[in-house]
Amino acid sequence: ARALLGTSKVDEDTTIYYPMYRMSNLNVAYGTSGLIYTEKFNPIRQMNLANPLLVDPGNGGAITGLLKMAGWLGVFKERATYGVTVSGGGDDPKNDFSVRRVSSVGNVAPRALASYQGGAITLDGANVWYQGTDGDGNDVRKMLSESLGGVIGDSVATDAIRKASGFVYADKYYLAVPYNSSGDCHTYVFDFTTGAWTRYTGWAPNVWEQWAESTDRLPYLYFGSRKRGDIFKVNEAIHYDSVNTSLGNITAQLVTPRYTAGERMYWSHFVFALEDSNDVTISARVTNEYGAMTEYTLLSIPVTEHTSAGVARPIRVPINREGYGIQLVIKSVGTGRCVVHPGTLYGVRRPL
Repeated sequence: ARALLGTSKVDEDTTIYYPMYRMSNLNVAYGTSGLIYTEKFNPIRQMNLANPLLVDPGNGGAITGLLKMAGWLGVFKERATYGVTVSGGGDDPKNDFSVRRVSSVGNVAPRALASYQGGAITLDGANVWYQGTDGDGNDVRKMLSESLGGVIGDSVATDAIRKASGFVYADKYYLAVPYNSSGDCHTYVFDFTTGAWTRYTGWAPNVWEQWAESTDRLPYLYFGSRKRGDIFKVNEAIHYDSVNTSLGNITAQLVTPRYTAGERMYWSHFVFALEDSNDVTISARVTNEYGAMTEYTLLSIPVTEHTSAGVARPIRVPINREGYGIQLVIKSVGTGRCVVHPGTLYGVRRPL
């Protein structure tokens, strides 16, 4: 169980956060200076702050969160991740706990940290990562945001990205990153099923939660706005602007993984099916042999050429570009639906 119960100040350098994680028979809290505080579970007792567990103090930056992993407690600092396991009763931090450094990937935003399938989703300041263990107990670390090309970290200031908030809902990770002091956000959504990202603008999420009314078959996703005191229900079929509280356009962007063939290619075209009622722009990001990326607009489809709901039309998009790698970008602007069906990318080897 996890419940945020507040903070307390120990000294000028240490603030204690009480998320109250259960680890074995212990309550666990953390301090910004690299300390873990434990107490045998008893809801009427206070946390004992006199005998903390040291987690590599002085390295990795401040602790930004704790998360229960598969068989261990994840301790996330700004620039590193650690694993803590209990080997004793928990009364003696020096002898009853084992601490290991898992990776040099950390988490800079406390509210961006999220759990998914026994692992953790973290935001290291420039990219989104998944960290966990496989079936054999080996550490697994994968960058989820590679296809975004570092755009998350490039588009915001350091102090803003620390205020990012994330949440997992229906096999998707929702990440709201403010890009100015007014609280305006880019909301990035990663679909674990397809491996693709979508970006929304016009939202201003501050906190996320899922909730089901008595008449709901499944819970829905909600967020509280940074700009107002309102709570909004997320409906991917339509957008209610969280800033102007009026029906407005939503900008969504689908970016595929980067395809490479290990050598220079002539990318001729791709074919896919599209169901839409918005303005749609299709472009390609082509990478040369030095890794430099250039984006080319390939096709624009006006809203007047929309399809009926549930009707997808095949589209052939010419590319006619040479390069070592390619990403496809499909951007939709409007208040309606845009459904992209799987397609095929065509190309031939073009050695130098």
